[in-house]
Amino acid sequence: MTHLRQIMLEELERRNYAPGTITSYIRTVEHFAQHFHRAPDQLGPEHIRQYQAAMFREWKLSQNTVSQRLGALRFFYTQVLKTLAALRDRRCMASEEEIVHSLQGVWKPDVLFELQQAVDAYDFYRQQMAKCDEQLKQYMALLPARSVETIVSSIEPSPTDMSKKSRSRKPRKPRGNEPTFDLEAELERILSVNATTIDGINVMTVQTVLAEVGPDLSAWKTEAHWSSWLNLAPKRDVSGGNAFRMAAQALIRSHSYLGARCRYLRAKLGGHKAIKAMARVLACLYYRLVMKGQRWVDQGIEEFKRRSEQRELALLQRKAQKHGMQLVPAA
Repeated sequence: MTHLRQIMLEELERRNYAPGTITSYIRTVEHFAQHFHRAPDQLGPEHIRQYQAAMFREWKLSQNTVSQRLGALRFFYTQVLKTLAALRDRRCMASEEEIVHSLQGVWKPDVLFELQQAVDAYDFYRQQMAKCDEQLKQYMALLPARSVETIVSSIEPSPTDMSKKSRSRKPRKPRGNEPTFDLEAELERILSVNATTIDGINVMTVQTVLAEVGPDLSAWKTEAHWSSWLNLAPKRDVSGGNAFRMAAQALIRSHSYLGARCRYLRAKLGGHKAIKAMARVLACLYYRLVMKGQRWVDQGIEEFKRRSEQRELALLQRKAQKHGMQLVPAA
């Protein structure tokens, strides 16, 4: 119980308990765990009742001593385990009280064995993934670096124009099952461009596309051929296209020009069609970046709103002219 003992010691000191009380409380919890030969967080209310009965019947302890020991156990289960519950993942929907109650559950040998099997399997898979990462690092080190002259481009696959305002990106640690080595730097070395500057595209998207088709996209003469092959025009199933679809899904919550456009298309066309349309946009931007060195630069949501208003106003003006009318600004 080294970890639990440290947490309990810190909680007692934080509440300015007397040194003698701190020592007594820690010894009580240690004795409680030794009595049942189990960790204290694996013991529940029934064990406390048995321990209380033993203090009266077997050990003949005084009422004051029993009260002090029960106070130590009460502190452990209401404060120490609550501290552990506060460390829960931010995505956890259970409250601290529910987690504290779960930590006081009845632990059965068969369930503990099943849990240990699951933990061992998880550790084994993590080891296998680490070996795969090491092998992947060696393979990628053998790939030659391309030479592409990058230029700033704000041209989308649609006729709209974009500004040349860039957005800075902070380096981050690998998340989830991403390789432990600096995959982004290695991909940038191989492609000679950093494709993660495109909103929605991350290192795993680039890695998937690179594994599928390699660093050279010259087999596709135009971005239209490229997007068609990815099944972003109908009738083909390629994992690279799925990677761009997953990247497009991330745009729904993105505070960027592409994110605003994705939400606009979702409201207009529906979720499925919007994701496919934005996946094609990302695929074309990736093609332009890798083949022509056209680096994507984001201008933000406000620019998209301004252009949307301009398109709506132009549409109203065309409709008014069709009926022999003229739009007049409100006073």
